[in-house]
Amino acid sequence: MGGLDEIAVWGDELLEKGDPLGQIIALARASNEQLLLTAQREYERAHFRDRALKMVWKNGLIDEIHAKTEIGRQNAVDIAKCPATRFLRVLDLEVQTPVLAEDPIPAFVEHGLPPSLRHLKLWLRAGRTDLTQFYSVIPNIERLDLWRPEELGIPDLPQLRVLRTVGFSKHDLTKLEKANLPRLHTLAITAVFWEELAELALPNCPELHTLAVTRPPWEPWFSQSDLDDAAYCERELRALLESPLAGQVAELEFRDWLKGQMVVAIVHAAPMFERFARVRFRRPKAENLQRLLTDLFGARLEWLP
Repeated sequence: MGGLDEIAVWGDELLEKGDPLGQIIALARASNEQLLLTAQREYERAHFRDRALKMVWKNGLIDEIHAKTEIGRQNAVDIAKCPATRFLRVLDLEVQTPVLAEDPIPAFVEHGLPPSLRHLKLWLRAGRTDLTQFYSVIPNIERLDLWRPEELGIPDLPQLRVLRTVGFSKHDLTKLEKANLPRLHTLAITAVFWEELAELALPNCPELHTLAVTRPPWEPWFSQSDLDDAAYCERELRALLESPLAGQVAELEFRDWLKGQMVVAIVHAAPMFERFARVRFRRPKAENLQRLLTDLFGARLEWLP
């Protein structure tokens, strides 16, 4: 990432060339907030066609980009080519259209992303591109949040600490077994059925410490009736707790609200939780459930926000 001195030198070079970005960097150093804000907005309008993009500037450069948009490919090109994203640190891009042509992945592969990028959230409604090539343009990423590209590929991300996957199939998740993720600390998986995780193990992730699980609320075949089925809940929970993946971690998180027979299943499976140093749940609204879980897990229990 660019330090203040590096940015200042580059800003002076740009200023000598008459580049507006050089003026923005100079204004940021001078702490002229009103002129700075005006110059930043003009720069955004000149370099990004999608007004849904929200920028966070720092030291005269774009530090973060957040967007929920229908435009995927053109945004990818604009982000990759814009000089102000040279030290971009956070990219949060949710492409809300099922139109395959708006998949931004091919454009990112073609044009690249800045090496400074550390946090990436990429949620797509459509996409059939194998992500293996994409991983090569984000080598320094530390936090990655992916939703529903058709092919997860085999990640090769040696700096990755947190990985969240949403909507991938069992077939795709098994590819993680071959991934190069030596520093992975937290894995968060959204899966329709926890039984899909029963055989998953990550031998190439020696630092894996926390497993977080949740279910996708949008799937039509998963309903409250499932959670009212005691046998279903116990089967699902035991499949998760007995999985090799759960055996690798010290902390376990349940990011769903506790409903129906799942609480009963957790009580019945309490001895299987003893190997975890920390167990986290969303705080149930019912005070009697809060007391029950507190008594069950004691100091090992933490409530998720």
